[in-house]
Amino acid sequence: MNTKVYNYSTEYNNLINSLSTVKNILDDAKTELKKQRVSIPLNYESLKEGNFVEIFLNYHKQELQNDPAKPTFEKYLDYRGLTDVSLQKLENTYKGWLNFKKDFYKYNNAFYFFCEYRKQDPKYGNLLSKAPAKKTYCLFDFITIKKDNFKIQVPEDPFNVYVNNTQLKFIDNVKKFVEVSKSLNLDYKYIKAPIEPYLLKSDMYNTNQVGLSRDLNEINFDYSNILTIE
Repeated sequence: MNTKVYNYSTEYNNLINSLSTVKNILDDAKTELKKQRVSIPLNYESLKEGNFVEIFLNYHKQELQNDPAKPTFEKYLDYRGLTDVSLQKLENTYKGWLNFKKDFYKYNNAFYFFCEYRKQDPKYGNLLSKAPAKKTYCLFDFITIKKDNFKIQVPEDPFNVYVNNTQLKFIDNVKKFVEVSKSLNLDYKYIKAPIEPYLLKSDMYNTNQVGLSRDLNEINFDYSNILTIE
């Protein structure tokens, strides 16, 4: 049975924050439509397809029918200072999001993509052959819109690291090794050397984490290596 030992919370939160951009665009579209005197009820669901300009044009073409002067549509818009320029920009950006796709392995996602890039190496090719199913997610697999409710749900499992019993035992043994070495006052470099291949490199993911702190109180593993242990 596999055990969860780590979660890539930064990557998980980054995806959620990125998807929040979609809500911001819809909010901006609602604001801009009101600014352009579109006086109809608007919510996230009515804007979900991204047809902001069409809503603007349809509304004002209908309003034009009630104008006794019967100007051309262009003059009607110009006289009232109305324009769809900002709406068009928002629509273009939003429709780019509608094409959003992202592939995830069910779990250990970062590791199996690591293996994909190295699959010509028999070692990683073999590990990749044991990978769980990979699924392609579209935008509305992550986002649910109903009326004026906007909800982001991203599955956590792809961002979790699960290890088997052998790998878990190795992790525990490294921790015990460091603990005993510390109690014996062994030199840092001699403690770090045999376990260094399995420790996080300080600049690997542009974090402030270190593989092994100088006081030996902090250990951060490089799971791309831990997960190769069979």
